[in-house]
Amino acid sequence: MEERVENHAKDIMDIEDPLSINLADFHVSHKVGFLLEKPLAELPAYFEPWNQVCSRMPELVMQHQLREEVDKMEVLDHHKLQGYRQLRLAHLQLSFISAGYVWQEGDKGVPEKLPRCLAVPWCALSKTLGIQPVLCHSDLVLANWTTADPDRNLRCFYTLPGGGEADWFITVTVQMELDFAAALKPVVSALKYAEISNAEKLSLCLTQITDVVKKMKRSLERMHDNLSADTFYNTLRPFLTGWGGEGSPLPEGLVYDGVSDTPVQMNGGSAAQSSTLQTLDATLGIVHSEDKQDFLKKMRMYMPPDHRHFIETLEQRSKIKAFEKLLAGTVPGKSRSLAS
Repeated sequence: MEERVENHAKDIMDIEDPLSINLADFHVSHKVGFLLEKPLAELPAYFEPWNQVCSRMPELVMQHQLREEVDKMEVLDHHKLQGYRQLRLAHLQLSFISAGYVWQEGDKGVPEKLPRCLAVPWCALSKTLGIQPVLCHSDLVLANWTTADPDRNLRCFYTLPGGGEADWFITVTVQMELDFAAALKPVVSALKYAEISNAEKLSLCLTQITDVVKKMKRSLERMHDNLSADTFYNTLRPFLTGWGGEGSPLPEGLVYDGVSDTPVQMNGGSAAQSSTLQTLDATLGIVHSEDKQDFLKKMRMYMPPDHRHFIETLEQRSKIKAFEKLLAGTVPGKSRSLAS
């Protein structure tokens, strides 16, 4: 993506941050938001089979050879991985490879079982990281980005079938995550200003959040520049499909060989798995209809645990909606004292 990464902390007016919530406690960054900071591109030599197959995933799928390559792989010892970034990259690679394995032939000839060379380490890493064993937002976007070129342009490490259009889909989504980083300071400050009934500073925070949302919208609008609806729907989207449920080629789910003989159902990638949107809802006290609310809470299980805990903390702490009602005079007997 051509847009350069910016220091979003400088994009907003510097305001006092009096809140006790520390973003670092939730692995959230003022600079890159919910994105993994300095993600890795490759695993050590022992895991070279994963490096190679994942980097060639789109090519192998188009040649109908990915399953053949996976069947040659041994079960690698995931305990040899060191550090959080290696764990995240390994989960990313196994997610991409597994999506290719399942959907290589589209809806026809879908395997009912994932081979143990993928299933065993993938499920173990999923348990360790608290991330579901399916290709979701935390893999596709949050741990799959870099600016390691001279112009500091965004690019992804690993991609899906669809060529440059698939790359564009990923990097535009990364840009939206980066855009949101500028909202984090006003988000946490807004909670405190609502608690202490400081309408002026709360208004400033909400204005800054609004500006960030507008910037995210502009980034989203760029999706159409280099991604056609046809490529997204027919080429790229199938690999973001989960398994299980009515209408699925795997209605009972997928068996993870070596882990469980019972099929497991998983939702595929969804924008609802981005912590940005749910952070806004939690901050502003937005509650959707019961079915939508249930879906959104289910999608939190596909987020890194610290990120969903951050959202839950915002929900518990936010008094913005109640304070707004007080200012509007909707709570009898209290609007007068606030106004004074």
